[in-house]
Amino acid sequence: METYTAQEELAFIRKVMEDSRTSLVDTGKPKLVWGAIAALGMLYTYVQALADSDLYVGWVWLAISAFGWGYIFWEDKRQDKTSHVRTQTGKIIGAIWGACGISIALVITLAIGTRYFNIDLIIHPLAVCPITAIILGIAYFLDGTIRVVPWVRNLSYAWWASAVLMFFWPTVHVLLIYAIMLISFQFIPGIVLYQRSKKTMLAA
Repeated sequence: METYTAQEELAFIRKVMEDSRTSLVDTGKPKLVWGAIAALGMLYTYVQALADSDLYVGWVWLAISAFGWGYIFWEDKRQDKTSHVRTQTGKIIGAIWGACGISIALVITLAIGTRYFNIDLIIHPLAVCPITAIILGIAYFLDGTIRVVPWVRNLSYAWWASAVLMFFWPTVHVLLIYAIMLISFQFIPGIVLYQRSKKTMLAA
């Protein structure tokens, strides 16, 4: 029977703890990718709205959604192959973003679909922006709290504050505000998280 010394056991426990901590590091790549493509889509929608046009807006968002979800599935598969540790906490964080992502996709899909089929909407199409901002605020708050990254958690307050602003200022310009929010509070934080994760991985 193989035996271990106290030092070997402590080293093993330390290694498991380090692996678990490393597995919870936010690479920032999903935030970076979604922030970039969603901001571009929102800017395109804003330009079309100003021109009082509807040139393939629905198809543009369909392509954006397909690319974004395709990237998420590919990234998950890649991490499963390269990482030996997949903690329950990591699964919970993934489930939070998955649930919020599906909720946002449903809101956008229903809003665009009902408009194309001339179905009366319960809410105004411009309300899609503040509603999805509220959902993103929930995701950031829970993500930052679970990972114990206060500045990520605090991004939720920016999303919620922007949602209040957009609710009380229902003009076409909320599309531009939302695009700026995506760049400022999703794309740029994604870059910061990506750079920090690279340093953490190298140190580990």
